[in-house]
Amino acid sequence: MNTQLKGPVGFNLETVVKQIKPEWRNEFRRFVDSGDASDEFLAYLDSSEEGKKAVEQAFNAQADALTGLADALRSLQTENVGTEVAKPAEVASVKVTEAVEGLLQLPPEQGKQAVENAASALAASLRQDQHARLQAVAQTLSKALGNVAVNE
Repeated sequence: MNTQLKGPVGFNLETVVKQIKPEWRNEFRRFVDSGDASDEFLAYLDSSEEGKKAVEQAFNAQADALTGLADALRSLQTENVGTEVAKPAEVASVKVTEAVEGLLQLPPEQGKQAVENAASALAASLRQDQHARLQAVAQTLSKALGNVAVNE
């Protein structure tokens, strides 16, 4: 099974920013990162097809990153973690890798928001008895990524 993150791995915010008039580019970055915008910038977006398209592309990339992360984390929810069959573990590993790579392509605040949204979606979609397992998966991922950062 070929698992790929939808969209954001190749997403580059700076390419999208070029669609925005130069005087609005910093405001656009702030809007994409935080959702905050001045009334003047919102009026610009309302009147600019390029601006609307750029916002749509940026937000679609964020949504795709969330979907990819949620899919990857859901794939880790198995009843038999210590199974002898390596294939499901390999597939889950690829999905997590792709999800994290997608998040790294996003601006930090947008990536943080994507992770928070994915966590909320997972919490809402899992059975109560799966919450402890989700917490264990998150701790394992955090520890493993921390070890990678320390070893570099």
